Amino acid sequence: MTMRFLWCLALILQPLYSAVPKVVVPSDLIISIVGEDLILPCSLENSVSAVDMEVKWTINGNQLVHHYRRHMDLTDQQLPAYSGRTSLFKEELQRGNISLNLRSVRLSDTNTYRCYIRTNEGTADASFEVHIHELGNVPQISAVSHNNGSVTLVCVSTHWTIQPAIEWMDGKGNILQHAGDSVYCVGYDTPLSVQRSVTVQGQYGHSYTCRVSFGNQGKEQQFQVESFEVISGCAMLMSGTELCYSAILVTYWITKCTY
Repeated sequence: MTMRFLWCLALILQPLYSAVPKVVVPSDLIISIVGEDLILPCSLENSVSAVDMEVKWTINGNQLVHHYRRHMDLTDQQLPAYSGRTSLFKEELQRGNISLNLRSVRLSDTNTYRCYIRTNEGTADASFEVHIHELGNVPQISAVSHNNGSVTLVCVSTHWTIQPAIEWMDGKGNILQHAGDSVYCVGYDTPLSVQRSVTVQGQYGHSYTCRVSFGNQGKEQQFQVESFEVISGCAMLMSGTELCYSAILVTYWITKCTY
């Protein structure tokens, strides 16, 4: 009676253990910047080993990005644009990790990627989107001086296709926490621009850096005060009113541009 019960139980449980494992991929969009190395995450539920499986990464239906079968990578049908740029984490296959390492990403890598496996019991797959962006322009710095000796520095960077971070730093690399809020602007059918200002004491020789970045990549510009000159004078307005003024003229150099 006991043996018969165990035999029946084995028949019931067999489909559960022989079923094709579920393929797990991110639910959110994956974003990266041109030139970075990118890991496309994909794994098997319950860490089922993928060592003996066939693994494919594809785009546009069945176009091969990467192909693994019989314990080796096959490149004969791989898209030329991905040649030499893809690899699996072979030591992780036994733990069900079939993520793809994509090196030096390009704008053309923007696509929907499908992670696919084949076992003796059947197939399973899952897809997600990847968007690749370029960095915007090198930030430009302008200065507005005030009678109290302070200077407001305004940093602007344009032509971003994704919202970057922007920060001001002093000459030692410390972030200036008192900088104003970041302002983002999108015109009609134009890329994103970002602006941020900070007011500092305009002391001779002090330098300040504006950095605009996304992830680990960014562009920066350095501003260094060289001299001050107090100017004053009067001007006759069109209404006949005489306007007199006194201001500080700031001389500075843009000394560094980093990509």
